[in-house]
Amino acid sequence: MVLNRTLALYMNDRDNVATLIEDAVAFVPVSVEEKSGRCLKEIIPQNLILRGHKIALNDISAGHNIIKYGEVIGKAAKWIAAGE
Repeated sequence: MVLNRTLALYMNDRDNVATLIEDAVAFVPVSVEEKSGRCLKEIIPQNLILRGHKIALNDISAGHNIIKYGEVIGKAAKWIAAGE
């Protein structure tokens, strides 16, 4: 884990969202890590996102699947920017 960064967990290679382990503050980098602890990327949240909620890892178009744990958990009702 990178110090002074918020942490989010990424569970499956198919996922397009990660789960926040801590509250994410707008524009403060989030370290996205695999369950093994390897850092995959950093993403900049666009707004406050509370612990336990999801953060988009890339842009998701309206109508496209939201994928968590490798499974479809819903569809995007609107365009979602990376970091939302």
